[in-house]
Amino acid sequence: MLEVSSEIGELIDVRSVKVNVTSAVSGIKVKSKAVRFNNGEAYVELIMSDSHYTMRVDVLAAEDKMVLIRPHEEGEILSEGVRYWIKKR
Repeated sequence: MLEVSSEIGELIDVRSVKVNVTSAVSGIKVKSKAVRFNNGEAYVELIMSDSHYTMRVDVLAAEDKMVLIRPHEEGEILSEGVRYWIKKR
C-alpha cells in the first residue's frame, strides 16, 4: 500500500503509472529453495542442535536463487550463520 501525501493533481486521471520504490531493509539471505509456502505464508525450517524448528518468515526481496528474509513474529530471531533445511523435491 502506498500513501500519497501531497496534491495528486493530474495523476488522478492516469490509469497506469510506473514507479520505483526503494526501502532500507535488513534480514538474512538464504537460498530460495529453503522457503516453503503454506496457505500464502512463507516458512523456513531451521536446524537446531537436536531438532528442527519451523519459523514463519517475511520474504523481503528475491534475486537470482537467493531471498532476503526476516522473522514474521516479533521476538523471534534469525542471525548470521543459522543453519536451515532445504527439503529435496
